[in-house]
Amino acid sequence: MSYTLSHCNDVVAPLAVLGASDTDPRLDYGRCARDNRHAFATSANVQPWKGLGASMVFRRYSGYPINETTGVDTNQDGTNNDRPIKGVNDTAIPIRSAVDSRGMAIRNGLQGEAKLILDGRVQYLWRIQRYQAGLLLEIYNLTNHVNFGDPTGARNSANFMIPVVADDPRTAQLGFRFTF
Repeated sequence: MSYTLSHCNDVVAPLAVLGASDTDPRLDYGRCARDNRHAFATSANVQPWKGLGASMVFRRYSGYPINETTGVDTNQDGTNNDRPIKGVNDTAIPIRSAVDSRGMAIRNGLQGEAKLILDGRVQYLWRIQRYQAGLLLEIYNLTNHVNFGDPTGARNSANFMIPVVADDPRTAQLGFRFTF
C-alpha cells in the first residue's frame, strides 16, 4: 500500500498583460501541469490453492490541474494561453479559478478529473517436471468506472470544463504461458 502527497510549482515564460511586457517571473509562478496532489495505490495477491493465484491492484489519483485561458491571443503576444482578467474577460461567464493581485486567473487554478482504477488477475499454473504452463485472465478497470480525461480550460470552447473523452472501459485478456 502506498500514498503520495505531492505539491509541484514552477514558472513558465512571463505573459504580456494587456499589451505591456511583463518580465517578473513571479507573476506566472503556479502549479505544475503535472501536479497530481494525491496518489493512493494498494495491491493484494493470494494463492488459495496449489497453482491457483489471484491478484488485484487499486489506484486512486486526484487529477492534474487545468489552466483556465481565454482561448484567444488577448494581449497579442503570439500565444493563445492568455488567462482571463477579472472585469475584462468575465462578462459572459465568471472566472472559475482564483485570481491573483492583478485580477488575473492563477495558472493551473482548476482541478482536473480524478481517476479510480481497479485491475484484477486470476491464473492457474501447472508444473510438469521442469516445464510450467499457465492460463491467465486479466481484467482492467474491473468496476467499469468511467475515468474522464481533463476537459479544456479554454473559455471560448463550447466544451469549456466539460469532459469529452474517457479512458478505456472494462477490458480483459486471456492468456496462455509456457515456460521451458
